[in-house]
Amino acid sequence: MTKRSTVRFLVFLFALFSTAQVSALSINFQSLNTTTNIGDTIDVDIVVSGLFDAGEIVSTYDLFVAYDASIVTASTVSFGPYLDDLLFPSIQFADTSNPGMLEFGEISFLFDDELAAIQPASFTLATLSFDAMSSGMSDLSFAPHPNFGVIDIKGRDAQILNVNAGVGTITVMAPSVVTVPEPDSLLLMLMGFVLLIISSHRFSFHPS
Repeated sequence: MTKRSTVRFLVFLFALFSTAQVSALSINFQSLNTTTNIGDTIDVDIVVSGLFDAGEIVSTYDLFVAYDASIVTASTVSFGPYLDDLLFPSIQFADTSNPGMLEFGEISFLFDDELAAIQPASFTLATLSFDAMSSGMSDLSFAPHPNFGVIDIKGRDAQILNVNAGVGTITVMAPSVVTVPEPDSLLLMLMGFVLLIISSHRFSFHPS
C-alpha cells in the first residue's frame, strides 16, 4: 500500500468513526405533575435535549403524541420561545380533535445560525395540557408521522434529525370519599333526653 493510499484509508476510518459517534437528540415528556384527580388539568412539557452534543438546532417539527382517550383528553398546547423572534414569528399549529392522538408543530422562519444563537442545549418545545376524565393510567408516546413514517423533527438545512424519543405516563386518581362518623346512639339518646327536659320546662304551665 502506497503512502497516499494509507493516508486516504486513515481519513476514511476517521470519518467513519466520527459518523458513528454523532450524538442523537432526545425528546422526552417532562410532567409538571404526574398525578392528578378527575376533573383537573395536568400539564406535560415536551423537552428536547442534546443539541450542543449533536451540533444541531431545531428549525421545524410536526409531532404526534398518542394517549389513552378513556383516561385523559388533550385540551391545549402552549409553545416555547426558541423558534422565533419579534420580527419573524413562527407558524404554530395544534390539532386536539382526534381522541387518543394529539398533533402539534411549529415552523421557524429564522436562519440556521440565528436559531443556533438563541437555542440552549435543552429547552421546552411545547407544553401539552390534558383534562383528567376518569381514574387510571394513560401512557404517553410519540407516534411516527403518518406520511413520513418518522418522528418529524428537522434541524440544519431542514434535514430529518436522529431522535431518541421517551415515553411518559399520567396517573388519574379517583376522588377520595370522606366518611362522616355517625354519633354514638347513646349520645343521641342523651341529647334527646336533655332537649325534652328543656322544652318541657320552658312550656310548663304556671298559674298566676
